Amino acid sequence: MKNKCLAGLLTVFLLFNITILVQASTIDFFIDDDTKSQFNPTTNSSAGGLPLANTNFEKVYDNNFVDVQFGANWQYWGTGFHQDDVLFVEKNVSSSFINLIALSGSEVTLESFDLSAWEGWYFETEFQVYDLSDTVTPFLSSSWKGSSDNGLETFDINLSSNIGIKLVFENDFYNNAVDNIIFSGAPDNSNPTVAPVPEPATLLLFGLGILGIAGVGRKKLQS
Repeated sequence: MKNKCLAGLLTVFLLFNITILVQASTIDFFIDDDTKSQFNPTTNSSAGGLPLANTNFEKVYDNNFVDVQFGANWQYWGTGFHQDDVLFVEKNVSSSFINLIALSGSEVTLESFDLSAWEGWYFETEFQVYDLSDTVTPFLSSSWKGSSDNGLETFDINLSSNIGIKLVFENDFYNNAVDNIIFSGAPDNSNPTVAPVPEPATLLLFGLGILGIAGVGRKKLQS
């Protein structure tokens, strides 16, 4: 009985820590009403992070785990596609990219992202997903063409990397849009209801409690 009780408590302890360490974050490109305009990472705050300039492209999201960086030519469109805030490549430009840079060698997993089309403009979009350790051979190469106004499609990727992941969008991406990039392994900064990580002292007390219960069970058996 003692062993079963101890095993059960240890299982709860492990699951408790796993749910803290592995959570999903969603980059939804929400910008408040005061800053809705053409997307400009140097002046606008997006996805819960502060905009910080980079020499080659812009960094707009940093949660000490992943640095999300954007290539040039992105435009922001507030509530235009499927009543949401999205990014699309500006007119007459053929391509751009989004990088999820793993910080300090931590692993990042790209779970999925959404593509949507704007009212009757069903241009074909080609996209590739790369592990940044190999930007020559894509992990995934595909294409998509919208078929309904404001319609969206979710693409499940599930690619993990200790370096980073690159999303490249090409050809007629104008009037198609990207949204809801979901990656895991990082604390969820977009959800204020997420339980805080307990202090080390709290975890120590929890562990001592398990040992105490085991000790009580041992004394009962000896008596």
